[in-house]
Amino acid sequence: MAKKIAPKTAKKTASKKTPKPLTKVAIVALGASAGGLSALQTFFGHVRTDLDVAFVVVMHLAPDHTSALGEILASETEMPVVTVRKKAMLKPGHIYVIQPART
Repeated sequence: MAKKIAPKTAKKTASKKTPKPLTKVAIVALGASAGGLSALQTFFGHVRTDLDVAFVVVMHLAPDHTSALGEILASETEMPVVTVRKKAMLKPGHIYVIQPART
């Protein structure tokens, strides 16, 4: 399952409707080593939040390393950040962080 992480300014909505899955979603994939954290923070701190793309972030970390990447990125943006543990339906305007040891 995917774990949702609250964005820095969470805005709750009363809508109970589940959006229909899109058949095509543009994906921006970002990869980095552990030293690339600062660059990812800067990127997500400046990228527009209204883009119709899903961001997928993969960092090279040890498989036994507990990662706080999702929480760190959520503090830089208003976009929802999801830590992917299994399969996830990608949605535009979201950031998906791949857990260590996942491919």
